[in-house]
This record gives sequence, structure tokens and C-alpha cells, in this order.
Amino acid sequence: MTESAGSPEIIYLGIIGLGHIGKYHIRAVESYPEFRLIAVCDRHREFSSLAPEGVSFYSDYSDLLADPVIQTVIIATPNQTHYRIAMDVLKAGKDLILEKPAAESMGELEKLEQTARQMKRSVYYAFHAATAFDVVWTAAYLSNDEIRSELGPVTGFSCRFYDPYILYGELQSHARGLQNCWLDSGINALSVLHHFIGLDRVHIENVSAAMNRSVTPSFTQCLAELSFAIGSDDRAGFGVIDTNWTTGKNHKSTRLIFGKSGNVIEINHSEQMVKRWFPDGSMELLTDQSGGNERLFNHYIGLFKDYFEIKQSKRESLNMNSELAFHTHDLLFRAHERVNRG
Repeated sequence: MTESAGSPEIIYLGIIGLGHIGKYHIRAVESYPEFRLIAVCDRHREFSSLAPEGVSFYSDYSDLLADPVIQTVIIATPNQTHYRIAMDVLKAGKDLILEKPAAESMGELEKLEQTARQMKRSVYYAFHAATAFDVVWTAAYLSNDEIRSELGPVTGFSCRFYDPYILYGELQSHARGLQNCWLDSGINALSVLHHFIGLDRVHIENVSAAMNRSVTPSFTQCLAELSFAIGSDDRAGFGVIDTNWTTGKNHKSTRLIFGKSGNVIEINHSEQMVKRWFPDGSMELLTDQSGGNERLFNHYIGLFKDYFEIKQSKRESLNMNSELAFHTHDLLFRAHERVNRG
């Protein structure tokens, strides 16, 4: 494998944002010979110590964008800054790996896509929960004809995405750039569900949220009730997404209900395990996908694998995972508007 810039075998990267998630990007990138990290950037100069040996550090991302070696830029900054920085990256002629939510409205998302097309650049939206090993394994398991026939269609779901971001009434410092529990975690749950139900045929039935006026953001609990199509029946399926920062627990799981057969597939994202529950109450552990690694590290290992495979299979196309981005953001924002109106 050649080390020269411009080699089709290596993608040369820069990272903007070295907070909680940026650190996982660095670790995952270093696990793949197909990627070479050239530079990192954060406005906090004290984060320069996080730059791996031989990797440049910048405190101003315009300096990183001026580096001609960098082909693709990862944005892992606070949520509200994603769109503005992404537009600058595209206008600098770089491809983009963008954390989500990518924007604060569908209008911004559409403008982002339009700019990418005009600049002939690709945008890959970093749906790390959807590329987690446990989720990808489950999608493959349920694609088996024999299993699918045995279980029948998904008729319901329950997603729980809990983070311990409110402790003793205080918002933890690393969560201050996340806006609120729905915008931060709801999009992760939706991205997981796209493997199992058609997001283009999902309807928002009800959204409720609990407000905590003593912290900003104030919306720390949110429950979204959704219906979805099964065959020709547009609202036959039902499910809930529960996002919560107040439980004091870090727990994430998705339960897929197969009503006709009485089976449940439980994806425990926190433990990276998949279980099958039978009608008689018995349970079978189907797989443990942790490999001894922490959850988020495996998420980003899976994400960069997915990115590289799409990049290789769509050499002549700029469209990476835009359709998934459109459907997840559309549902995310429409549910959020329901809460705001309430």
C-alpha cells in the first residue's frame, strides 16, 4: 500500500472537534490502514495533547481546511455548530463525515445537500448507532429467509436511550453542546430502526416531554409514540422511543416485537448483546458483539468500515447515506416541533 497523498487506497483525514466523540473518531481511524489522520482541530488549545504523534494540531479550523493533503473532514463539534462548519468544509472542496444532527432544520439539511452537489463533494452522516456491530448483526440475522418466515413481520418496537447527563440536578459539562435529549438520542434510535421498519412510512402519533427549568437545555425527558406501515396497512405497527437524561443510568436498548409469532428480539446496545425471547418466556442469547471493547469504540469502528465500503462501491457517486439522513432528520424535527407547540 502506497503512502503518497492522492493514493486511491488511503483516505487522508482531518478532524474538527476533540471533545467526547472526537476522541473516539481518533481511536477508530487509527485502527484502519485505509485512513491516515493528517490534522486535528479544536478551539481549546489545551487539547493539542490529544493529537497523535505526527498529526498537526490547529485551533482555527480554517487552517485545517487550507491543508491540501486532507481529502475528508470529520466534524465532531457541538450540535448547533454542525451546519455552519459543514458548509465551510464543503466550500473548501473537502468531502465530509458529519456528526448528527447535521442541521437544525430540514431547510438547512437541503441546503447542505445542494452545496455538496454544487461542489461535487460527498457527505456521509455519522449514524454510529446504526453501524454498531450488534445492530448490523441483527439486521443480517433478520434478513435470513428462514428466520423471517419463522418470526413474521415487526409489529412493534420499544427504544430506550438513557444517558446520565443530569446528576444531582446539574447538567454534566460534556452534555452542554447536545441541545436536548430528543435531538441528541432520538436520531440515534431512528437510525437503528431504519434497519427494521421503513422510516418513509412512519407516522408521529404523540410526543410528550418533561421540562427541567433549572438546567439548559430544559428538555431532559421525551417520549415519542410512532405508528408504522405493515404491508398495505399504513398504521398497523406501533412503537415508542424513550429518551431520558434523568435516570442516572447509561442504558440503551431496542426491542423488536413480532406479534404474530410472539417473539421479541432485544438488542442491548449498552452490552452489545442480542437476545431472542420466545412466547413461553424463555430466552436465547444470540450473540455478544462486544469483543471486549467499549460500546462507542465499536460504533466508530463499524462507522469507518461502512464509510470505506460505501466510498469504494460508489466511486462515481456523491450520494453516501443521504436518504437515511433525510428520513431521520425529518422525523426528528417534526417530533421536536410537536413538543415545542405543546
